[in-house]
Amino acid sequence: MIKYLLVDVHGVLTDGREGRRMVAYLEKKRGMDGAEHTALWKKYVSDLDDGKKLPKDYLKVVNKTFGTKFSVSEYYGLFLKGIRVNRALLRRLKAIKGVCIVSDTLPPITSRLDALFGRQFAKYRKFYSFRYGKGKPRGLLNVVVRKLGARPGECLLVDDSRKNIAAAKGAGLNAVLFRGNKKLFRDLKKFGV
Repeated sequence: MIKYLLVDVHGVLTDGREGRRMVAYLEKKRGMDGAEHTALWKKYVSDLDDGKKLPKDYLKVVNKTFGTKFSVSEYYGLFLKGIRVNRALLRRLKAIKGVCIVSDTLPPITSRLDALFGRQFAKYRKFYSFRYGKGKPRGLLNVVVRKLGARPGECLLVDDSRKNIAAAKGAGLNAVLFRGNKKLFRDLKKFGV
């Protein structure tokens, strides 16, 4: 029996294209090389997710590389502007008990998600990788299960990353690869959620 529904943010509660929108904006408005910016992000993302590097430290590298002077608030504010909320999924989640947010989202973004997603989102238990020093594939899911006082089989992860789905299954959790609301709603019914 599923007691906890663990939901990712980027790519599930959003359309997952916010990073691309930000890069495109910076390319067009600031003349930044999009491919170089994306490569830089990929180089640092695991350390940022795990809290080993702080967003301000990553931003120093961005500013030095591109000759910009972004503040943390300005830079991540551009990312937040690109978010498109999956409102249909949020409405469906209202009827489900035990919803928890499990995400590799960074502090400058997490601090503004409650305002972006609304009161319902603000009530969910949240597990952000930077707080535990582990991303989903590196042990965060085990931490979540332990903090919830649950057995792995009582949890169902919904994520858009195959790597995270594999990590969940490897840890004994149930997992559903998010490929759109219609498929997810069918999958939730199969699990009795």
